[in-house]
Amino acid sequence: MNYGAPSNSNYLESLVKSAPPARLRLMLIEKGIGLCLVISDRIKASTVKVVWDEQSLHLFDVLNELLSGVSSDDIPVTRQVADLYVFLLQHLNKAITVGDYSMIDELRLVLETEAETWRLVCAQSVSGSPDVFANSLGKHGEPLNTAVTSTPLTTTKAPLPNAYQAQPASHLGMARPSSSGSLNLQG
Repeated sequence: MNYGAPSNSNYLESLVKSAPPARLRLMLIEKGIGLCLVISDRIKASTVKVVWDEQSLHLFDVLNELLSGVSSDDIPVTRQVADLYVFLLQHLNKAITVGDYSMIDELRLVLETEAETWRLVCAQSVSGSPDVFANSLGKHGEPLNTAVTSTPLTTTKAPLPNAYQAQPASHLGMARPSSSGSLNLQG
């Protein structure tokens, strides 16, 4: 018998139903990070060619949901965020196709940066000053200044691929990958 399953399911359901849009987005990003870890470990441990499975398809769905949550306003930063998620979807496809766990780890690094941004948004909205953030959130709760508030990729604990060793782009305040790396976010 599984005594905890209905209770856990009800708790998650109530959490999702009561969460503000920014918290829901953070939950999706955190789920994506967890899936990246599982997929990367599976690829590392596999002796045969890796194929699309339940976890990789679930990660594809999470990234697709994150993309669909970006408002279609004609604001340059929302286009950049949408382009980022399109790129991540393409990067996931290539990573699974070639079976390269380091590409999945690169995906995880980007999602961890996004998660930190959304943690800051959620903390700010809880701290009692929603007026400050109200002007910086899109109609679906996504920050309009995601590229500006993101933590630089060079602050992560995992070793970074060579593509992230470039100097920070002064106009964005974050590290930009070089054009020769495997993960090129410049569009």
